[in-house]
Amino acid sequence: MTDSASDRPDLTLEQFVDRATRSVLAGQQKLDRSINPNSQAGFPGQELVYSFPRAAFAIESAIVMDKKRVLFRRRSRTSTLFHRLSFDLIAVPEPPTRPTQPLTLELAEPAFLLSRAGEQELLTMLIDRLRDPAGWWIVDQPTTKRLLTKNPGLTEQIRRLADQLSPELMVFFRLTRGRFLAARVQGMGKRGEKGKRDSLFVIDSNHAPQLTIYTFPKDPFRNRVSYRPFHDLATIARRWIRGELAAPRSPWQPSDSFGFEALDGFVQNLSLAYNNSLETLADQQDDSALPSFYDLTKVQATLSFSVDTSDGRISFRERFEAENQIAERAATSRVVIRATRRKGHPKVFIELDRIEFLPRGSTREALIDLVLASRHQIALRINTANSERYLELFENPELRRGAVVFRSLQIKKVGEELIVVWPGRLGAQPRDFVFACERTGNKIHQISKIMALEENLDDVMIDLSGFGAFHRFFAAVRLWRDRGIT
Repeated sequence: MTDSASDRPDLTLEQFVDRATRSVLAGQQKLDRSINPNSQAGFPGQELVYSFPRAAFAIESAIVMDKKRVLFRRRSRTSTLFHRLSFDLIAVPEPPTRPTQPLTLELAEPAFLLSRAGEQELLTMLIDRLRDPAGWWIVDQPTTKRLLTKNPGLTEQIRRLADQLSPELMVFFRLTRGRFLAARVQGMGKRGEKGKRDSLFVIDSNHAPQLTIYTFPKDPFRNRVSYRPFHDLATIARRWIRGELAAPRSPWQPSDSFGFEALDGFVQNLSLAYNNSLETLADQQDDSALPSFYDLTKVQATLSFSVDTSDGRISFRERFEAENQIAERAATSRVVIRATRRKGHPKVFIELDRIEFLPRGSTREALIDLVLASRHQIALRINTANSERYLELFENPELRRGAVVFRSLQIKKVGEELIVVWPGRLGAQPRDFVFACERTGNKIHQISKIMALEENLDDVMIDLSGFGAFHRFFAAVRLWRDRGIT
């Protein structure tokens, strides 16, 4: 049995789940009453009894926030950006146990993201280290670091930078255990223009000094940035895409939920609906010879959404035209919400399955398909003399699994910028090659090399014009992180 969106009046989430549950119970009771308890078929004890062994419900719809309520509304099936809620009612030999503990909610995030509390701790550590000249290094060459404690002017400049740091301008990533990448992003702008005012740091709580400064405004030593911190970021991103890193779980706290404040109404509504239905099912009564009871299982909601670049707010409404399917697939984040019970204790798990700035799943595949369609131009841009080697790497399906795509936002004057990290080999040694490009519709253009296979990682430097792609990526992360926050 399946129930889908229809022309009937809008229902709240609680009403939809409750009506589905009660309709199955009422239908089962009607079947029970229709049976003559004295009738037999064949032999004594073989009464003819009917029941619903399983009732599956699913609804695909637009999800609309209306005064903190969640409403399901009819949607067009031609759209690829959808929301879905599904659950089963299955027959069981006895009523489910009544919940005896409060329902708990947990958030699972990619391993490279930090909670709000974790970001604040890192910001405090970063500011403390910047104010202490003995606590930081400045990277002025790809493979060397210089501790600068004898330059009062530079020391004072770094201290002033510490005073300018604030949470709303910072982006943090977990690189490895105890190591973090921090960027101060000065808004969106034309190519490289705002990137000149960015700052880039690596915080390492396990080694001294605990802070490495890669770039900061008015850096007197050079106007280029080492690729090393971006390589570390790509490495952990690749592991997440491949499913090698478990998503850390933490209690769902709307004030500390990494920008999911706009989702809180839906999560709370689903939690209430789930708990209320368990209460209803625990009260089932059946005095027939062959009693039938029901339990609620496989409760899952999938919400697809995207950041509106005009104001950075989350929107549950479908924003794209149906015919522009590539744009939809390549600009969608997704949250999966599951409700279950462990040892009778009801729990709701909220898992961040896709994020716009680092896609995976069908979102990632759509972008890689576009890249592969331009692989000949890309290979020539990276290495004209050895382009055939790069074409072989592009066409290797195993290497495709490890490709990482960093996405910026779509900006009218610049377009959507991509940074692609593709795995390869140089002899027996694993290597990456890296390039930036822009996407307009179904076309890749403005291809620029960042690193070739033949280059040693610690020799690769990015000039500030090339840093613009990373600047816009960090700006996309910052805007996405703050979605739904006014």
